[in-house]
Amino acid sequence: MKSCWITYQDKQILYGDFRNLKPADLEQLDAELKAVQLLICLKARGSVLMLCDIRDSVATTEAMPLWKDFTRHIGPHMDRLAVVGVSGFKKVLFDALVRLSGMNAVAIDDMDQALAWLVE
Repeated sequence: MKSCWITYQDKQILYGDFRNLKPADLEQLDAELKAVQLLICLKARGSVLMLCDIRDSVATTEAMPLWKDFTRHIGPHMDRLAVVGVSGFKKVLFDALVRLSGMNAVAIDDMDQALAWLVE
């Protein structure tokens, strides 16, 4: 598992590391999503701050059901979600997932700005 808990301004943030995934990496994506989901679902409802990093990953329609299932399970546990690396087709998928999940989530280009938004 590449994802881990980090501390930023005395707050615990789950760093979801989904960088550099290609269309052929669906099994790797699925495994990482499930591992992160387990971490999140152990936390209290509405308590998790998460920074999701999808830079240099390719968005595909095949990956969408994995992300949809992930957001469905983690949604109740989330306080805020910042996603870095959202552009092009990923933006379309991101917007759809946010609408479906109702999560307090934003796409932010800069890691430092994303961390600052999470703890503000």
